[in-house]
Amino acid sequence: MKNEIREQQRVTNVLCYIMFLCESAFRLSSDLDPFDFSNRTTVDIMYHRCISLIDDETISCEKAHDLYVTAMLAEGWTLGDNEDHNLKTMPDLKLFKELSREQVKLIAYRAAVLSSGREFYQNLKSEFEMNGLNDLKGTVFTYTKDMLHDQ
Repeated sequence: MKNEIREQQRVTNVLCYIMFLCESAFRLSSDLDPFDFSNRTTVDIMYHRCISLIDDETISCEKAHDLYVTAMLAEGWTLGDNEDHNLKTMPDLKLFKELSREQVKLIAYRAAVLSSGREFYQNLKSEFEMNGLNDLKGTVFTYTKDMLHDQ
């Protein structure tokens, strides 16, 4: 049981890290400020946006968004026109059906990144367990190379 909990924590940490990097890259490509990952508020926002998608692979984007909104409201955030960490306002703290098309697409993007990240993690872990540490570098390269060739 202890190993299962530790493994779930490891998966959560890896997937959060991957999502944080992807989200920051997305923000940069959209001419938005990148996230300050040393800022606890930034980490909390990203955590609440992603944790339900990490914890439940089958959750709908709508349900994941509802859980995010509930968590943010419980921490004192409110709906606002802009994301403002000082005022604790976010433009996406509303019902899923009231979100803009772009906001819905961003939730779907997060779900897709996390799903792909989970699959990559599980495949890498399986290869590592089968081949041991000596083959880890080759496994990562081979897996990545195969992904590129499959496209």
